[in-house]
Amino acid sequence: MPKRRLPTWLTIILFVVPLVWSEYMFYVVNKWYSMVLFPIAWVGFWLSLYRMRQREE
Repeated sequence: MPKRRLPTWLTIILFVVPLVWSEYMFYVVNKWYSMVLFPIAWVGFWLSLYRMRQREE
């Protein structure tokens, strides 16, 4: 039985919305270093998930 995948638009929303929200929160509390480090960690997290899914297929 084939695995069901999320639509591309939903995947993009799940990636972008938390990233934008966290950047806004870091901006409000004036945490500039977190505004730089969090997106790097966020992209790394999603990239690792993407690579794990590719290995399973």
